[in-house]
Amino acid sequence: MSVQVTGDCLTISQTNTNNILVVGKFIIGKTYDDTKKATAFFLSLRENEIKKAAQIFKNLPKYLQKYCLYLRSNGTTLLHKLVLRYKDKTTIKTLKIFFPNCQKNYITHLKDSSGWTILDYAKQNQNANLLKRFNIIINRKKS
Repeated sequence: MSVQVTGDCLTISQTNTNNILVVGKFIIGKTYDDTKKATAFFLSLRENEIKKAAQIFKNLPKYLQKYCLYLRSNGTTLLHKLVLRYKDKTTIKTLKIFFPNCQKNYITHLKDSSGWTILDYAKQNQNANLLKRFNIIINRKKS
C-alpha cells in the first residue's frame, strides 16, 4: 500500500474494506451514502461552513465520525474551528454533538497542525463559559 499526504488529504492507492479511504476530496465509506455524507462533511469543513459540517457530522455513521474528528482543513479540525468561531451557548450546543460521552481526550489530546489542543484555543479566546464546561468534562470521573 502506498500512502501520500497532499495538502489536507491522504491518498491511499490500495482499497481495504476495513479502512477508510481518502482520495483527493473524497472520503470513501462502506456504502455509497456514507461516502456522499463524509465527502460533504469534508467539503463543508474546507469551505468553513462549520454549522453545515456539524449537521452532516451528526448524521454520519459512528465509524466515520471517529475518523472525521481528526480530519483537518488548513491544519485545523472541525472542533478547533468550532471553538474559534462560536461563543458560549452556540459553541456548547454544537460541541455536545461531539461529546456525547464527555470524551475528554478530544479536548486535551486532539491537536491542530501547530500542536494546539481545543482547550488551548478556548484559553486563547478567553471564553470563560467554554473553559468552565471543558474543566467539568476533564475533571469528571467515569462511573
